[in-house]
Amino acid sequence: MEGKMSQACKTTYSSRLRTGNTALFRKALPASTRSHTSYSGRNSLRNVPVVNYAAFEQGEDFETRETPKQRPEEKVVVDERGFPVQRPKIELVQVKPATKTKHTYVTDEQLSRAAEIEDIYIPIRLNLEHEGFKIKDFFLWNMNEQTLSPDTFALILCTDLDLPVNTFVPQISSIIRTQIEEYAPVAEVTMPKEHEMLVVFNIQVQLANQTFNDKVEWNLTSQSTPEEFSLQTCMDLGLPGEFSPAIATAIHENLLKLKKDACEGILPEFENDSLLGNVAGPRYTPDTLSALWQPTLEVVQPADAERNDAAHENFVRQWRREASKFGGNAADVSAERWRAATAAAAASGGAAAASNTALPSSSVSDAQTLLDQERARWRCQWCNVPGTGTFCVRRGPKGNKSLCNACGVAYAKNGKLPYWRSGLYT
Repeated sequence: MEGKMSQACKTTYSSRLRTGNTALFRKALPASTRSHTSYSGRNSLRNVPVVNYAAFEQGEDFETRETPKQRPEEKVVVDERGFPVQRPKIELVQVKPATKTKHTYVTDEQLSRAAEIEDIYIPIRLNLEHEGFKIKDFFLWNMNEQTLSPDTFALILCTDLDLPVNTFVPQISSIIRTQIEEYAPVAEVTMPKEHEMLVVFNIQVQLANQTFNDKVEWNLTSQSTPEEFSLQTCMDLGLPGEFSPAIATAIHENLLKLKKDACEGILPEFENDSLLGNVAGPRYTPDTLSALWQPTLEVVQPADAERNDAAHENFVRQWRREASKFGGNAADVSAERWRAATAAAAASGGAAAASNTALPSSSVSDAQTLLDQERARWRCQWCNVPGTGTFCVRRGPKGNKSLCNACGVAYAKNGKLPYWRSGLYT
């Protein structure tokens, strides 16, 4: 029929996310329902509603403004976990024209070359607020990503979620760059595979009104991935799929913290409750029947859920600050590791062995962080990625701060620029 869009040209995805069916979009807790006991520390006073004492003495000398009538909010029936139990009303689902996703298209050769580079994953947390909603997301970012910049990812995310591009694209891109820079010193460290390093840590995940807690033992040198563990846990306990990336992110954060402690020689000791005195395996505590070692899922009040979120966010922020101090500047970790390998080769085989080692010099590999006023107008001299698309910059053939991290690392290792990245972001 004329005047109607075809099915492929319209979408309701962004509005359906706002109906409460997922933990990605959750209604923010109204300020009037927050109590002093729901918050601790400095946050408590910032979230208390402002009291207008003049309103109590208003009389003929005070002119009151008429409050504009607000559109009644659509109420969605939810269960005890905070998830809807009925289909959303038609007023909540809006049909909008679909837009083409602005991907960065690359050739097969570029993908093949990018796949040869080692992946180093960084856990990223997004906590945003928009139009009365709290947007909470977890994902992993490859620190050595070659074909996708934080700017491009943020633009695609904002387009899909129908968020203001001018406001949230710079904010999301900055969050990704900052968290990469903070975790980079620890994430780049390679643990020895021939030795076991057993650690114990607690997992706490808050999604909607549900709190997941677990206590696990992990080998820092294991080939098992947090994604495999979280997926199997969700299958065993019948948890929604949203818990899988949340649990995996929490494990990655704990492992990075414990990896830093192990490198500094301050790995905490833990009580071994394994059966028959084994180093690892099933736990048994007669007093509590191993209650500390079993996962729990608890339904909490919205105020308690928000308090748990704020407390955990503070802990994670503190971990990132501690990780950023490991080994000095985050951008210099690769250079220090390469120089150490060069020194080891020279000590073992003399000057000839050191000269044959394909490692960069400090003058080439040292990296720096762009200043805010530089980042807005900076571009890589080889791949043309903007300054907001790389978490650090490196020295290249055209001088200091001329290459992005990806091009700079390749140039430092091989002594030449990667031809397949030439003009990649033009």
